[in-house]
Amino acid sequence: MYVIEDWELRDDELQLRWLMRNLVKSIALLATLIGSTAFAATMPGDALICKAGAPGAHTPQDRDLVADYVLTAFGQIDAKIPSLSPSEANWLKMEYDDQLAANGGRWNERSLAATGSLEYAKKAAKDQTQGIIATAGAIKDYKLDTGLEVDAWAKLDAMIIDVHYAQNIVKLKDAGLLAESDLPRPSQYFQQNMTLFGQCILRDVIANIR
Repeated sequence: MYVIEDWELRDDELQLRWLMRNLVKSIALLATLIGSTAFAATMPGDALICKAGAPGAHTPQDRDLVADYVLTAFGQIDAKIPSLSPSEANWLKMEYDDQLAANGGRWNERSLAATGSLEYAKKAAKDQTQGIIATAGAIKDYKLDTGLEVDAWAKLDAMIIDVHYAQNIVKLKDAGLLAESDLPRPSQYFQQNMTLFGQCILRDVIANIR
């Protein structure tokens, strides 16, 4: 939301300031997103998508390469996210699971507060990372028919672009549990970077499945 800081300015001057501020933000975001595609160009599968002039994944072999990239990139995250200790798991159960159960599956103050904890971020991020890995592994290991393969890639895409997943990953990075080098895209604008990556999967992978 734009807040007027100087009431003495004319409307056209205020509008110009607003446009300039947002232009600077847009340029910074674009530069980050463009840079992010080069940041992760480490494997053949990644070179097939999300790059200027990338050919896309047109064959099952191409899609296996992309799946390999996902397995490596998110496997690196999974290896670094610590599992909850018994005391952490017990606290999260009492503050989140038990509170939801006692309230008929509805949020209350304690369960909602628990979602902001580092314990919750660890568990949620690890569970979803392992879901991404399992789905990418199934795509590669089981030769799915066209309909099932589209469904599997769509499921994978939905997990990658999930806003809450990005928020939990950034929280772990800010807490020092993940390093910048552990992430498949830069942590700055990580949510937008994951959305961009998901769009690449949709355009360069899913759209080419025949």
